Amino acid sequence: MRNHRCAMMLERWDADREGALSEAAPRTVFDFHAHGVGELDAVLSGRFRLTMAGRSVVLDAGDVLYVPAGVLHRAVLSFDGVKR
Repeated sequence: MRNHRCAMMLERWDADREGALSEAAPRTVFDFHAHGVGELDAVLSGRFRLTMAGRSVVLDAGDVLYVPAGVLHRAVLSFDGVKR
């Protein structure tokens, strides 16, 4: 086995930089918008559909998706009956 060097980096959530962690009510819609910085959308429970660049994906609990800075995207939170 080779001896590989790697760096492990741990970051803590920075509410001043990323915004407060928040929960939203079922069926909340965040219509198309963009951010000045990239963001990670993470699902702690429930599910949501994120639409970006003409494509949609359904995220379930435990999923994380990166949204680059300046990219328009839309999210519909905690809905039922959606097929991937």
